[in-house]
Amino acid sequence: MSHCDNRSTVSSALRAVLVAGAAVRGPHPARHPAPDQGRCGGLGVTRVLVAYGSKRRGTAGLATMIGDALAEAGYPSVVMPARDVRELVGVDAVIVAGALYANRWHRDARRFVRRHATRLRGLPVWLVSSGPLDDSASLGDIPPTKQVAKLVERAGARGHITFGGALAADAKGFPASAMAKTKSGDWRDAEQVRRWVATIVPQLSPAGGS
Repeated sequence: MSHCDNRSTVSSALRAVLVAGAAVRGPHPARHPAPDQGRCGGLGVTRVLVAYGSKRRGTAGLATMIGDALAEAGYPSVVMPARDVRELVGVDAVIVAGALYANRWHRDARRFVRRHATRLRGLPVWLVSSGPLDDSASLGDIPPTKQVAKLVERAGARGHITFGGALAADAKGFPASAMAKTKSGDWRDAEQVRRWVATIVPQLSPAGGS
């Protein structure tokens, strides 16, 4: 079995950022991109960290979708809560996903960007917002909120995208319980996630594109 066929494609250096519960997603061998893109089967393995800030697990699920889409494209990734990332060692690219509440990005995602800003500016980075409880994110591009736009600049991110959110019908607490009466549902679009990942794949290469 080749090293592309299992989770060993994630280096020991990248594992240094992990804590218990982090999900490692290896590439799917049958769906590798052409080897000239510089990952498994090419010049090396691009290691992508997908860090997220999530209150009700909706954004955590979205981060998993992103990790799965990367794996389908042949790129190993680690999906984990942003608050649990100790340092960015052995990482070639970073995706930071944060839930939106009243136009404010999740605190863990904000703190992650601020804490690692210097390192992030030297890597391919994308920020992701999760929040609209309708199909608006699937119908057209939704720009980042003012707060997230500042973090895009601070991280030197290459882009930002907003995906639909999710809210359980039995959500507890205010204002979620009130919103759930009319807005419960799941607007995370796995196909939209795959299409977006396909747009960033050409920019993924070992050592942040060097």
